[in-house]
Amino acid sequence: MKFRPTEPITKSQFQSILNNGDSVAIAHAIIDAANHIHDYQWLMDQVRYLLETGDDVVVNCSLLALADIARLEKQATRDDLLRLLKIVEEDARYCEYVENVRDDIDMFLPEHVEH
Repeated sequence: MKFRPTEPITKSQFQSILNNGDSVAIAHAIIDAANHIHDYQWLMDQVRYLLETGDDVVVNCSLLALADIARLEKQATRDDLLRLLKIVEEDARYCEYVENVRDDIDMFLPEHVEH
């Protein structure tokens, strides 16, 4: 899948793509959603669903979306994001993506924050 800049998307547009789109369209849509829809719980629900049901392209992009959520969402917590990583962390197909997302979580949501 080729890189492209993210584009604004609404929840209804995302749902339409999810219902009718192919894997590449869904993969683009979850990245767009993570970057443009600021509804943390909704995003987490979408990523969870795609991690559990998506093909390799969709799962890989859903993992990238988790990294974007860690970077962008003020409500994001390490525990929430790591819980979603557990869905695919044992699958060898996604090891590299999981490690990259874990690194992003560590960077944007450090375990110990000094005040």
